[in-house]
Amino acid sequence: MNIIGISCILLLVMLFLKVPVYISVLAASAIYFLGNPATNATIFAQQTLAGAQGLSLLAIPFFVMAGVFMNYTGVTRRIMDCCAVLTARMPGGLAQVNILLSTLMGGLSGSSLSAAAM
Repeated sequence: MNIIGISCILLLVMLFLKVPVYISVLAASAIYFLGNPATNATIFAQQTLAGAQGLSLLAIPFFVMAGVFMNYTGVTRRIMDCCAVLTARMPGGLAQVNILLSTLMGGLSGSSLSAAAM
């Protein structure tokens, strides 16, 4: 069996054992890089660090932090009350409030994924 098959089997076994995904992927890729004689072991370390140093990964904790700040200061409650007043006469009250609130949060943060995180 080749090294790719062993890595895939290891990944699946670890996922079925409920090991966290990042550890499963890291272990499977480490087995591949260490077991493949054609690649240098330092490539594994370089690629691992290069993936973790992405600037776009900083957006995730900052959006979550912005959502926490908005919840603690009461801004989200005020925006939700405003949406409830604006959609009071429409049928499907809670659904309409949810849609308008998601639209406003997406506009405030610039991203629908960050609105879902908030």
